[in-house]
Amino acid sequence: MNTRFALIGAVLALCLAAAPRVQSQSVRGGVQTGATLAQVRGGTFSGPQVGAAATLFGRARLTERWALQPELRYVRKGGGGAEDNIEYTFLLGTFDATGAARLHVNEVAINGSVRADFLEGALLARYALADRDGWGAGLYAGPYAGVRIGRSAEADVSGRFTVKTENQEAPLFDQFIDDSVAGLVERADQRLAQAAPLLPDDAELPPIENPLASDDLFERLDYGLAVGGDVAVPLAGRRLLLGLWYGLGLRDLLNQDSDAVQSAKQLLDTVDDFPEGGSGLEGRTSTLGIEVGVLL
Repeated sequence: MNTRFALIGAVLALCLAAAPRVQSQSVRGGVQTGATLAQVRGGTFSGPQVGAAATLFGRARLTERWALQPELRYVRKGGGGAEDNIEYTFLLGTFDATGAARLHVNEVAINGSVRADFLEGALLARYALADRDGWGAGLYAGPYAGVRIGRSAEADVSGRFTVKTENQEAPLFDQFIDDSVAGLVERADQRLAQAAPLLPDDAELPPIENPLASDDLFERLDYGLAVGGDVAVPLAGRRLLLGLWYGLGLRDLLNQDSDAVQSAKQLLDTVDDFPEGGSGLEGRTSTLGIEVGVLL
């Protein structure tokens, strides 16, 4: 019995003595930071935007070539762009004294952007192409999922807006406007406040809200696929990393059930320049990142 315990103790001691060496060879980690180029695929604002990313990762070797690489990454996603030269006439209503009132918009340009910050976790499979004398290279791929930790959306509107009625020659409103959506909302609120004393006492004028500032404009969760590769270069006793990765978002980040998106769809559906069904309002993202870091 004593011999058995002695043998087990010797094996445990040998394992503990060898553990730091095995760990240094088979389990590693690192940190990277860099820039991203993000866009919304197929959406109204699908132009690229520059952002930032920062990544913590581990690397557990499974075989000589294969390793498991979990990652935790902060990344900014989104897109920007413009819709130009929208021309349309909207029916505002029909009144006994003045007849039908219509809003004419001419050569209107909308330039906007959407941005969402995410904290993502990924589980990647990595294949080593080379690993010798401090030099290394590899490719990796796998799924990711993330939670939104910040968001913003803004748009500028410019063009001529004219309100005319059937029974009046002079327009009620005729002005070239160049302002942000937030500025237009503030201006409309001021006009409503000025008109409030002229209305009956029981009339209620709720404040106009900026739909781009709505907290439910974006979904809180995202998921997709990530692919990439990296090159390791020995430098001052460390391994300097240069990585390139691409994230393909599989979820529409715009909350299609939100009041803001539904209102925008109803508006865009009436304008011939936009696809039927408001399909220009989509939020599936594509993100290309380049990072530099250190393999510890």
